[in-house]
Amino acid sequence: MRTARRLARWTLLTLLALLALSGTAAADCAWVLWSQYTGDPHEVLGAFADQAACDAEALWARNLEKTVQEKAAAVNADKSIPPTRMPNGKILGPITAPPQTFICLPDTVDPRGPKAR
Repeated sequence: MRTARRLARWTLLTLLALLALSGTAAADCAWVLWSQYTGDPHEVLGAFADQAACDAEALWARNLEKTVQEKAAAVNADKSIPPTRMPNGKILGPITAPPQTFICLPDTVDPRGPKAR
C-alpha cells in the first residue's frame, strides 16, 4: 500500500513537472516582427530569439515611422520649398508616407492567414 502511494505521488510529480516544462518551452519560441502598410500584405522585418528583443525592435521601428511622418508633414508645410517639376512637365505633389504598422508575433502565427492549397 505504501509503495503504491509513493509510486502514485512520484507519477503525479513527474507529470506536473512535464506540464510545467512544456509551458516554458512554448513561451521560448522564436518571435517575428511583421510590418504592414495600410492595404498591403504583411511583410517580415526580422526574427528574434525572444519577445523582448522583438518588442524593442518594433518600438524602434514605430519611432522611426513617427519621425518619417513628421518630416513629411514639415516639408509639405514649408512653402519656401519650390515644387519639383519633372522632365515631362508634371509637378510632383506633396510627399506622402503611408502609415505603417508593426507587430510582434510568435513564429507559429502568420498574420497573412492560411496558405492556399
